[in-house]
Amino acid sequence: MRHLTVGRAGLCLIVSLLSACGGSSVRDSASSSVAVDSTSDVATSSAVALSSSAYTVSANATTAIITVYRTGAATGAAVAEYTTVDGTAKAGSDYQGADGSLSWAAGDQSARSISVPVAATADGKSFGIDLTAVNGDATFGSPTQATVDISAAAASSSANPSADSTTAASASASGSMIPSLTQLVDAAGNTWTVSGGVIFLNGSEQADTQKVIVLVYYGGVIYQENSNCMWWSWTAGAWAATSQPAIAGLPSCTVASAKGGASSSSSSSSSSSSSSSSGASASGAGSTAIKPAASASGSMIPSATKLVDSAGNTWTVSGGVISLNGTVQTVTQQVIVLLYYQGVIYQENSNCMWWSWTAGAWAASARPAASGIPSCSSAVSSVAPASSTASGSATTSAGDVPAVAAAVGYNTLTFGPAVTLGSNWYPENFYGGGPQPAGYANQNADGSLYLSGTGHPSGAGVSSARHVSTGMNWTGTAFGGGGYFEAVLSFTGQGNGPYLNGGPAFWSLDIEHASQGPYNVSWPNMPKDSSGNPYDDFFEVDFMEYDAGPYAFQNGIGNWYGYPPTKSTSNPYSGGGGVGAVQVSHATNFAEYHKYGCLWVPATPSTQGYLKFYFDGAQTGETFYWNWNNPNNPFPPPPVNNSTAMSGMDGRHLYLILGTGTSQPMTVQSVSVWQASGANNLIE
Repeated sequence: MRHLTVGRAGLCLIVSLLSACGGSSVRDSASSSVAVDSTSDVATSSAVALSSSAYTVSANATTAIITVYRTGAATGAAVAEYTTVDGTAKAGSDYQGADGSLSWAAGDQSARSISVPVAATADGKSFGIDLTAVNGDATFGSPTQATVDISAAAASSSANPSADSTTAASASASGSMIPSLTQLVDAAGNTWTVSGGVIFLNGSEQADTQKVIVLVYYGGVIYQENSNCMWWSWTAGAWAATSQPAIAGLPSCTVASAKGGASSSSSSSSSSSSSSSSGASASGAGSTAIKPAASASGSMIPSATKLVDSAGNTWTVSGGVISLNGTVQTVTQQVIVLLYYQGVIYQENSNCMWWSWTAGAWAASARPAASGIPSCSSAVSSVAPASSTASGSATTSAGDVPAVAAAVGYNTLTFGPAVTLGSNWYPENFYGGGPQPAGYANQNADGSLYLSGTGHPSGAGVSSARHVSTGMNWTGTAFGGGGYFEAVLSFTGQGNGPYLNGGPAFWSLDIEHASQGPYNVSWPNMPKDSSGNPYDDFFEVDFMEYDAGPYAFQNGIGNWYGYPPTKSTSNPYSGGGGVGAVQVSHATNFAEYHKYGCLWVPATPSTQGYLKFYFDGAQTGETFYWNWNNPNNPFPPPPVNNSTAMSGMDGRHLYLILGTGTSQPMTVQSVSVWQASGANNLIE
């Protein structure tokens, strides 16, 4: 049974990763550095760094904009994590703390921006911004740390003292335009640039723009003009056709042979070759939206970095997962070839299975008769894309749903099966655990996720949610109302444990407690202690932990409760519930993929709630039951040795955690959640 708390062994030092030069360095709150070995055998082709080590922002500018560069070949995808650090300026009063990640697709070298709101009363103070970790095809460049000074004086045109292409903290002057300038900043602090005729907003490509020749900031509005002399304005988060603004100094425009502009819709998920909506006709009858030229028939990834179909949609592949117009197709995984052939997009996965994009969905297909397709050797198991729905979840037929899930009506796939770092999985960082070190996780070419074991010693490498310092204190997905949870994974070590707290694990905690957000997690009717601390009450479900002995793992449910000194330090919780150790055959090869599952059915007034655990589709151990607790009746005070206490879990939301130790590296092929629906889930 694991519980992440600062104060447990290995978790009492909160650190920020500063650089990765032959290894990685971290620092504590006193900024002293210690070395952490994170040497990787995987070569990287790019470096990520801040644009400067010092920035200045006007207190009345409302937002500081920090630019992050990616340099080098950038042949693969990359993710960089960042966090703000208090100086004389304090998060929550002088500025809004930020804690997040920035992502780049393969081949993407465009800048990214971090926006940090500042208070007008914070003049004369400063805070820090740190890049804390990089993953994928990237290493740290320099600098990775910067100081942001909040000045009462008006900020210069750039937040970077060296006046390079970093963003300005204050808005550009009305009438500023590109190409005269290299970038524009609007009143909200957003940074606008143009590259190759395409607009970038805070470093992210606006896929519905093209052939842009002028970008203007005028009267608090961003305008663009395309090569057909058509004007568009950024209104309510979308481009709308407009007339030419009354700005002096606009360059003259000659209508190009191709007509076009931005679509009047900001959606990029289903581009069309038809005329753009009413906004386009306002600038010239019969004009149509410009589409990028379609790729030649037979073009394919990995030979190319992207494909364009006849409708102008852009297709890319990163980490074995397909993106359509920059939007991840989460129903795809382990893709090894993406092909455009005779007007159709095809994909091949690592099991040498072919699928075609037909009527907005993937359908099984024969291998197309295109030349030059690389040979394929079948992988361990078949991987088929799930059918997509508008909500982002996938409802499959009864034959595709695990029988144990279908038996209780859990027929909707609400999460997975893809395990994509930075998309639906994040570095685990709750309970003050700090950033994960470099090399803790890597996305494999087949879409699987490799966990090296470097990082948290409590079996927590990645999770479906992560701590942030804004909003509800977390972002990601947590699951409520029951479900069937299944991970397909492998690890080395062959079950020769016990591994203690460093072994392979697939488990969960309730997000209400882990986030330390604005949730009530106290035991009902229990008073606070003399220091004002509530009597905590939270839940942990362990789907599998290889810490019970050789060829044995444990699973179960725990109800943790007690008065903590603080919510983030070790405390004398008591635990209850559990199923126990599961012995598997000594002939089991854990280097091959195996399935670990858990079925959670909540209690009702007329039925008991229960948990069942599974290994390779077969139930392990006993079924664990609990009774429904009538919320109109007083909840019994602790300790509660009957199963009623476990009914509290039915009102909580579980986030998923995967991890291992350095002696047992883990490869995760897929993680899937089936539920009756996603209506009871929390998504932040």
